[in-house]
Amino acid sequence: MAATNDTDKLKNHWHESNVKDPRFRESLQFLHDLIHVHHVAPGFEKGVGDAQFAARQVAMFSAGHWPVPTLLASGMKNVGVQTMPTKLKKTTVFGVGGLGITRSARNPELAWELIKELTGPVAQKMYADTARNIPALRSAAADAGFLKFPGNARLFYASAASAIPIASPSNFSEVEDIFMRNVDSYLTDNAKLDEMLERLDAELTRAMRRAR
Repeated sequence: MAATNDTDKLKNHWHESNVKDPRFRESLQFLHDLIHVHHVAPGFEKGVGDAQFAARQVAMFSAGHWPVPTLLASGMKNVGVQTMPTKLKKTTVFGVGGLGITRSARNPELAWELIKELTGPVAQKMYADTARNIPALRSAAADAGFLKFPGNARLFYASAASAIPIASPSNFSEVEDIFMRNVDSYLTDNAKLDEMLERLDAELTRAMRRAR
């Protein structure tokens, strides 16, 4: 949601805290009010909410393609995908799975051949068939099996045109823990927004200084 308001928790190439940005505050306030003021969203919990959705306890959730096998296993059929509501910027975040060759590899040429195989059409089709991944190749993403479920599934691959990389500093795990712990306290109504943002900013600032 913050991305569609043209903001994020980090700035300056993911080196500094950005949670005092008024647009970031506005984004969190909006999410909080959906739950506690307007009562149109379920209580906040960590994760993406696919288990609640598959159990027919909530009407929607936000995630990538990886929960699709869970939805299929639940027997759900009337499911569709749509882009996030937009405030200032039509976008979403993405992460990637990379393949590399280490400097210490004993057979780099053989490793390179394996990478070419894993990024080729046969392997990409295999990834698409698992229903967990958005394949890198357009041909695999356009496969009828991949597009069969959920409805409007073409949007997953199409989102690459406007998506931005998820903030991934070298201390990603630490940043994620700090962020989720503090935001959890606010979205569960256990902390005031400005007090939480002050604490979050201080913790992120210390963490990023140590990382540098």
